[in-house]
Amino acid sequence: MIQRLFARVFSAFGMVCLGVMVGSSIAVAQSADEGFMITGLDHPESVAFDGKSYYISNVGKEMAPTAKDGDGYITRVSPDGTILDAKWAEGLHAPKGLVFAYDRLWVTDIDQVYGYDVATGKRDQVFSLAPRRVQFDQRPVAFLNDIVALPDNRLLVSGTDSGRLYRLSLSDGAVQSFPVDLLQGPNGLAFDRDVLYAVGFGDTGQRNGPVLKITRQGENEYRFVQHSSLLGNLDGVAVFQEGLFVSDWASGSLYRIPLAGGKAVPVMTDLSGPADFLIQDGKIWLPEMTANRVIVKTFP
Repeated sequence: MIQRLFARVFSAFGMVCLGVMVGSSIAVAQSADEGFMITGLDHPESVAFDGKSYYISNVGKEMAPTAKDGDGYITRVSPDGTILDAKWAEGLHAPKGLVFAYDRLWVTDIDQVYGYDVATGKRDQVFSLAPRRVQFDQRPVAFLNDIVALPDNRLLVSGTDSGRLYRLSLSDGAVQSFPVDLLQGPNGLAFDRDVLYAVGFGDTGQRNGPVLKITRQGENEYRFVQHSSLLGNLDGVAVFQEGLFVSDWASGSLYRIPLAGGKAVPVMTDLSGPADFLIQDGKIWLPEMTANRVIVKTFP
């Protein structure tokens, strides 16, 4: 059944824990390893790049990822870490996943997905994933998390609390949901060369979130494989230089797994709630949610 459901996802192919606020204003601190830190953020969760600027989602001063409290925002910075607009977009609740695709910056916010025109900073696209707005699915969702671009004018979003992935069509506004029971709390998503990689945050109170590789096997068939023995409270995932990089929120580690499969090897440790990172232009932009900062350094 799940194979048939995912066939529809690609048919047109071809969580956090309580943090402590540190610092009262956003600043850039230079480091000795050719990198820097952007500090004074409010539980940063994700980073995106539009070709000119970087965008950082901030859940808010309170670590309340499902609360509609209105204190979430997006920060815009330059490639060298200069703050261009501390609150480029305000009035969000708990913004998490970010992606720049199809001429818009897309962000997930509890049960909504918003599109922003980066030229004007104005929100001009809205997808509601509240009950009765999603085709064939009445299960509520209050923890939309990561977001990734698919071919053919579509986006894919993870629902950590609902156990579902959601496909959004920018062409006709349709939203469909697809259960993925194997993920145990769907979180990070990465799409690369017709392959979807997805990681799970785990069931409540457990560190059993897996790394899943989903590949097309035929016209309407897909293969689901656990790509590594790594299990944890997994958050971000990205493909870079023939490796799959995965952050484990609870253990404070970033792992590399060969794209061909194999053992997960830690490449960064002692991190504070590593979330949905971005690898861009030879650098990693990695949010440390519980330290309220983003690490930027040469990578790998």
